[in-house]
Amino acid sequence: DAGAALLARALRRNASLRRLDLRWSTISAQGTQAIAESLADHRSLQNLNLFCNSVKDAGAAALAAALRAGCGLQDLDLGWNSIGDRGARALADALKAKNCLQRLGLEQNAIEQSGAEAIASALQQNASLTSLQLARNPVGEAGAVALVEAWRSCNRLGTIDLKPPDLTARCLSVRSSLSLSGLSIPEEEEEEDARDDAAEQPVAAPKAAIIE
Repeated sequence: DAGAALLARALRRNASLRRLDLRWSTISAQGTQAIAESLADHRSLQNLNLFCNSVKDAGAAALAAALRAGCGLQDLDLGWNSIGDRGARALADALKAKNCLQRLGLEQNAIEQSGAEAIASALQQNASLTSLQLARNPVGEAGAVALVEAWRSCNRLGTIDLKPPDLTARCLSVRSSLSLSGLSIPEEEEEEDARDDAAEQPVAAPKAAIIE
């Protein structure tokens, strides 16, 4: 985390940087906190990629605080970072702020029902998010349904990706109603439905790239 601390100090002196890619950098929660604190002095940074680090709940909470304080981030990727419900709830609170993020990646974390429901509630107030990636989180049936129902009432959110491992018949019913409302389902999942007949399938909506 010494490297992350040095980077945080450098960010405070660089007012023009717009994109920072730190994928696979072994950055811990402590390092993430240092970076998050520097964002208060760096309003031009728009894209921060922390995919596959060790941000965890504490790091997510620190980034959420920076978002609430009005940092300029538009695209934040926190996939594969061991973030649980506490971190998800902190990010959900941040999403309620005006003009907070356009894209949020939370793929392959440890977000369960309460975290998913907190994010779903925040979507009702968020006016800027256009893409949300939550694939491969154990959000469960209630969490998935809450997210999809929030998506349906959020005009600006064009893409929400859910592929949790434990969805049940109720989610299949929601998925069916979404397809009738114009929501496209990936072709490979249509093929799996045909092969598995009534097997449990994920909710995925709609067909679009989430992390650019």
